[in-house]
Amino acid sequence: MALPVTRRRLLSSLGLLAGASLLAACGGAAGVSGTSGSVTASVAATTSAAPATTAAVTGASSAVATSSAASAASSTTASNAATTTVAATSSVAAASGAGVTLTYLGQGATIEKTIYTTLVDNFHKANPDITINIIWNAKGGSAGVLEQLTTMVAGGSGPDTYWTHAYIGAGLYKKGVPMVLDPYLAQDKSIKLDDYYAAAYQDYAFDGKHTALPRELATDIMFYRLDLFDKAGISYPDAKWTWDDLSAKAKQLTDLQAATPIFGYGGPVTSQLMYTSMALENGSDIVDRQNLKSLFPNAPVVEAIQYMADFRYKAHSAPTAAELTANKNAGSFTQGQAAIAFSGYFTSATINDSKPSWHYDLSNMPVNSAGKHVTASATSAHSAWSGTKHGQESWQWVKYLSGTEACTLFGQSNLLIPAIKSVAESLFSTLNPTDPHHRKIAIDEFADAHGFPIVANWTDILNAITDMLTPVWNGTQTAKEAIDAGNAKIDALLKLNA
Repeated sequence: MALPVTRRRLLSSLGLLAGASLLAACGGAAGVSGTSGSVTASVAATTSAAPATTAAVTGASSAVATSSAASAASSTTASNAATTTVAATSSVAAASGAGVTLTYLGQGATIEKTIYTTLVDNFHKANPDITINIIWNAKGGSAGVLEQLTTMVAGGSGPDTYWTHAYIGAGLYKKGVPMVLDPYLAQDKSIKLDDYYAAAYQDYAFDGKHTALPRELATDIMFYRLDLFDKAGISYPDAKWTWDDLSAKAKQLTDLQAATPIFGYGGPVTSQLMYTSMALENGSDIVDRQNLKSLFPNAPVVEAIQYMADFRYKAHSAPTAAELTANKNAGSFTQGQAAIAFSGYFTSATINDSKPSWHYDLSNMPVNSAGKHVTASATSAHSAWSGTKHGQESWQWVKYLSGTEACTLFGQSNLLIPAIKSVAESLFSTLNPTDPHHRKIAIDEFADAHGFPIVANWTDILNAITDMLTPVWNGTQTAKEAIDAGNAKIDALLKLNA
């Protein structure tokens, strides 16, 4: 049976964010202390896989390469064997054998694992009868979590609670995986959905039922190097920069003869957030409002995709697919090989940890020639399994993970933009004394945010889009040729939701 409710929404309500900003100077990645007190963390397995949340900003092929939430759209799958389990237990609870033990399926980079382990400790101190065992999906991403979660649920041993993403939430609801939270929301007055940015919780509401509490919002923002702009005599980008400005300045900033070649635009060329934002500004989404028909053949979408490819194969101000194969750091902003790149705010943590010799700042997504500004966005959240035997305790843990204390810790880590408005605004209300100076941009971008389709099979659709556009990113087809050849499959997948 098809999911009854699918929706698109222009998140104009987020205009309230003016004056807010995120990931404050009151703490960074180094401020996360890891386990403490009575918590003992034991790592059962390790992996060398690089999670999307710490990936350098490059032009590497990816359907979505943005922030923690948006990059979680990775199509990489993770098997049960490629997971890390952190057993976080209280010495008191372990000794007595009393209380309830919950499992939590999480994902992401090492810093995320550290934060969650810290949160387990803090939660247990306030709830000594509840022990949390963390199952860590080492490769991360929504696809990896979806596969592992589906396997666990099918075997009757689903995790009591889990991390989720806008791309997979509808599909999980269709399968009856998430616990409906409305009864708990009704009885627990300490949680008010109005405290969150509307986009963050609406992504997980189906048939009027809420299936998750939000963790974050994510979109692309511009990163740029001050020294390279100064050297080229180019004024720093601002909110009035158009897409024409971006392409022209990127070409001027490109220096492939330097000892370390510098690309004006480090990408990501292939980011769906980028070409969707440009297409929306010029009058077309990538699917219709009923989420039943592909709009990829529309001129604004074709032109936006070709615009991105032209950075590689026309202006050569971004690394080509072949150059990325030869040098994975080609055009990497975090490695100092690009003047401009787009990513989520979390990339600031990666850059600052490397202590570069150059300075950088942030600016907005470019506007179209008429000055229209739109940014495509995504979200992540926390859910409980409908099959849990500990509904009340699972609610307590999910509520805590999306509460003020957890959101503050996530925000201070430079990892993500927390979904609670007051937390984001308190962390980003002033100019940053260190790079990036204009961190307020990270929040301002949500004034014109636009969500992706919320349909049950969006992960399959993302994979089909990636397959369709790969020849464009490889330079073997134009955007029109590729879309003409592959659009029918996307249409067919969308119609499955009718």
